[in-house]
Amino acid sequence: MRSFAKVFLVLFIPIFIALLLTLYLSHNMMISNARNELLQEMRNKWIILAQQSCDLKFATSQSHERLAEMSRQTSLRVTLINRSGKVLLDSLVPFEQISNMENHKGRQEVKDAIYSGDGFSSRFSSTTGMQMFYFARMLSNDQILRLAYPATYVESLQQKFTEQAVWLFFCLSLVILLLALYFARKVSLPVQKLNYIADNIEAGKAHVHFPSFKDPSMAKIAGLIYRIYSGMQKKNQELTRDQQKLSHIFANMDQGVLLLDKEDTILHANSWLEKEFGIKFTSGSSLFYAINDIHLISFFSDILKQNRELVRVFLHQNVFDVSIKQVAEQRLLLLRNVTKQVEYETFKAELTGNISHELKTPLAMIMGYAETLRDTPDIDETIRHRFLDNIYGSSVRLNNLINDIIELHRLESIGNGFAIDKAISLVDVANDISDFYTDTGNKTLTLEA
Repeated sequence: MRSFAKVFLVLFIPIFIALLLTLYLSHNMMISNARNELLQEMRNKWIILAQQSCDLKFATSQSHERLAEMSRQTSLRVTLINRSGKVLLDSLVPFEQISNMENHKGRQEVKDAIYSGDGFSSRFSSTTGMQMFYFARMLSNDQILRLAYPATYVESLQQKFTEQAVWLFFCLSLVILLLALYFARKVSLPVQKLNYIADNIEAGKAHVHFPSFKDPSMAKIAGLIYRIYSGMQKKNQELTRDQQKLSHIFANMDQGVLLLDKEDTILHANSWLEKEFGIKFTSGSSLFYAINDIHLISFFSDILKQNRELVRVFLHQNVFDVSIKQVAEQRLLLLRNVTKQVEYETFKAELTGNISHELKTPLAMIMGYAETLRDTPDIDETIRHRFLDNIYGSSVRLNNLINDIIELHRLESIGNGFAIDKAISLVDVANDISDFYTDTGNKTLTLEA
């Protein structure tokens, strides 16, 4: 509606003003032409009267009577004035009262006739009681002949033309108004339709109705917008699906994903972080504003100060490996809790040391007994058998230890994804362990099941 009003005003106001100025100038030109025609007619009549100047040579009552008769027939007022401004004859004033008339030297048309040759003016006449047009010119006898004509002709012409102009102005204004409304609607309707499309697209509506256009150019523009919009919708759907996939991937990752801008504002954080640290990382908020734990603040502060891409950071009893990636003006932090891995590596190192010790003990016994048997060929038979039994026992112990190492390696290679085929009695396991550690002296081993 706003565009329609703008287009209508742009079309209507200039044409309306031009029409108003045209009628005004035409009116003034018509009145000016009427005045000029009247002036020319008065000049012609002045020439005719000047040629018949025999009635004007002497200011007698007979001359006055002839001029008065002319005035009654033509409505033309004839006045004869000498150079000093005294009125000698006046066709509308009784002859006896002419001598009482005021001096006319101050009249504009009289002054112009004396000094310029011709004089013309228009003013209200107290003698006739109406608006009059005056024309005066010098005669050859140094007297001034002045003609006066009522302005009713010009006034009636002006009134008539004004009435016609008003009606013409009204009709033309109505036509211009209707044309302006028609063209404003014709121009603004496509604009309104395009604005409707733009508003719906800007509002983010999933399904936007595209109205039809009669104008081929506007239809082409609307078609182009539709194709661009459809392409954007497809791209948006693809981006949405990709974003959902990424969100699903991030949510199921066994490590934390934290994306920060250069002001340390959170752009993205997956659910692993909330589970691991017990706080909510809200997108759009500052990282340190979201954290209220001083240790956690120090933890992230130490991470962000690092210049390396991979760092190991400690928090309480936990160990984290953090990968820091710089992406344009953003930083991507990948956090992984490696506490169990570190504990396992420590345990594995300790286990390796214990296994080495356990291997050396039976091996040393075997080597010792074997060396004694080799160096003492005449050893007592009873002692020989006892040494051989100890060598055999140590060999069995060594074999069992090697089998345990192989089984441990096999279990380690399987990882956490192994299945138990049959139930195991924990009581039997406890008895086996107790029998194994029976020779530990006075040490106590308690097993609970």
